[in-house]
This record gives sequence, C-alpha cells and structure tokens, in this order.
Amino acid sequence: MSIDAAPAPKTILLVEDDADVREELAAALERGGYHVIGAAHGLEGLTALRAEPVRPSLILLDWMMPVMDGMGFLSQVASDPRFAPIPIVVVSAVAKLAKIPSLCIAAVMAKPVRVRTLLDVIDRLCGRPPRGGGNTGAPSGGVFDDGDTGERLIGQPSLAS
Repeated sequence: MSIDAAPAPKTILLVEDDADVREELAAALERGGYHVIGAAHGLEGLTALRAEPVRPSLILLDWMMPVMDGMGFLSQVASDPRFAPIPIVVVSAVAKLAKIPSLCIAAVMAKPVRVRTLLDVIDRLCGRPPRGGGNTGAPSGGVFDDGDTGERLIGQPSLAS
C-alpha cells in the first residue's frame, strides 16, 4: 500500500515582538515549507505552545521583548518536560551582547539574519535535507522554490527615526 500524501509541514513557533520582522520571518519560513505559529512576546508564545494540539518542531525566539522576554520564556519552557526537548533558536539584535544560556539553546543568530542561513539552521535542527547553495554541494544552486536566492536579510534596523 502506498500513500501519496506529502508529509505535513513541520511547525515552528515564532516569538518576535516586532510585527514587521515577525511577518518577514513567517513568510520566509512558510516559503521554506514550514507551518508558522506567531507570537508577539514570551507570554503569548507560552499560551500558544500550551494551546496547540501539535508540539512545534522548533521555537524561534527573540530575546528582548515586552511582557515576557526571551529569558522568562526560556525558563518556563525548560521547566516543562513537555516542551523542554523542543530545539530553541534565538534570533536577536543583542545576540552578541546578551548573556544567553547556551545550555538550553540549539543556536543563537544575530539580526539581521540571512534567509539562507536561517533556513539552513532550521532545516538541520528539524532533520530536513540541505536545500543546496552555500557549501552544501547540492545541485540546486541555492535557489529556493519561489526563486529567492536566500541572500535577503531579515531584521535590519529601521532607518526611520
């Protein structure tokens, strides 16, 4: 018996307070074949995590947020045996300055982040094969399904004052 249905896309919980960055990251992840659940701060992320019937494959976490920051979110997730095994990738403008505990974090990435680099890290942590491009040696030349080369940066500081 063969089943032709494609596997369900892996789910990512995206906890990011900047709505524009959250929207850009979600769009890039969805183009990369992921289902995204967005949250504007840590408390909203915890609420979504606890409400979802499907545990996410990965959590993308900003560090500096209102209501509940990355550290508060991380401490709650790490203390819950249902969620502690979920890989967490911190994507933050303060990644190089903040004291982010490496023990519970799968990866730390500084904003702005290149789409290709972000998807490579997420794919690896979610057990997906490399997309190609970069140094992977894959034949695709690094072009994603939608024609994006993955070189676009997300999370650049705004030029508006």
